[in-house]
Amino acid sequence: MGIELASPTKRAKWDDPEIRRRRDAALEHRIVEALDRARLLTDVPSWTAGQGGEHIEGVERYLDAAVGEVLDRVRGDGVGMSKAELVLACELAVELQRLRQQHQEGRVRQRLLALTAISDSLNRPRGEASLTRLLQRAAEEACTACGFDRAMLFRVDGSLLVIESTHFNGHPVWASDCHRHAVEHPLELDPERLETEMLRRKAAALMTDPMDDPRAWKPIIHKVETAGYVAVPLLADGRVIATIHADTHFSGRVVDALDRDAMSAFAAGLGYALERAVLVHRLEAQRDAVREMVRATEVSVAQLCEEEISLAGRDGRGRGTRELGGAGAAGGGPAPSRVHAGSRLHELLTRRELEVLQLLATGATNSSIADRLVISHGTVKSHVKQVLRKLHASNRAEAVSRFMRMNAGDPTCP
Repeated sequence: MGIELASPTKRAKWDDPEIRRRRDAALEHRIVEALDRARLLTDVPSWTAGQGGEHIEGVERYLDAAVGEVLDRVRGDGVGMSKAELVLACELAVELQRLRQQHQEGRVRQRLLALTAISDSLNRPRGEASLTRLLQRAAEEACTACGFDRAMLFRVDGSLLVIESTHFNGHPVWASDCHRHAVEHPLELDPERLETEMLRRKAAALMTDPMDDPRAWKPIIHKVETAGYVAVPLLADGRVIATIHADTHFSGRVVDALDRDAMSAFAAGLGYALERAVLVHRLEAQRDAVREMVRATEVSVAQLCEEEISLAGRDGRGRGTRELGGAGAAGGGPAPSRVHAGSRLHELLTRRELEVLQLLATGATNSSIADRLVISHGTVKSHVKQVLRKLHASNRAEAVSRFMRMNAGDPTCP
């Protein structure tokens, strides 16, 4: 069977806001005109674009109600209507249905455009995308991907939301001014605040009347002069680390549930990108730690090799050993003196006591003797006590002196 691969598709960009605004305005004008004609036949309430902050959902309910009222009038009073009136009523019902369908199609088109733009934004190569860099660019990316005019990203800092990045399309000076204002007035996460509930539920929110809604943070709302905005939590590793607030201030379009859902999808994708950045940072830290450990190991091995070579060079037989009587005492001190085979020390002391005495002669402490012979400090003290008693010495120095004389075969040493 033949295999055919799909051809690469061109990246779809968010449709121009001005074109979309004019298209929506034309459709809204037709809806208002059709509803006005429907009111001549039956009791249909008037509709205003964006009423209640519910643009698409609101008009669909009005159109459904209008179609139902017109059809009820035709079915109930059709006998009293002229043929021309019946035709006009039926045509009006069809037109209302068609307008509703166009609204739905526009809704789907906008959603697809939003999702495509979001995918393009998140898949765009970012080079060295650190966590800080991603957060700083998030506001601009949200406007580009989701069709917003303005966006502000706030970082969660205890009981506050602290501004992290701000982007206003075509108005950088105003954006900088609002950013400075937000720095001076961090959003307080009080129980009655909308953002507090949003963080608790980890759910996106749509604020339709921020100027009069007591849940809105007025110090920032009054500064940015927003008529409505969407806000979504930004999660990384299951924890809310930031929030993104955005509106359509310059285009004059009323934000709706589509904007909320689009921003929510963008935030979800950005959250994955943030998690990836954190994981990459951790892996790089682990890589650097392993490299440092390997480097330190190489240095230690090199030092050990040099030490063994040096020890072998001092041993005429070419052996670098750390045994008692060999080269190198505990702690790198002088080598213990060997006990001659015919010395009376073999008769007076046990093998372990001789080892302790040999190390005492090098100036080793009880601690170093214990480490060298792999015995406890208490055992070392016991052996030292026995050595002093058997050699009739009152202290360690005297015991070492007697050891040297007896090992040298001094007959005057008792």
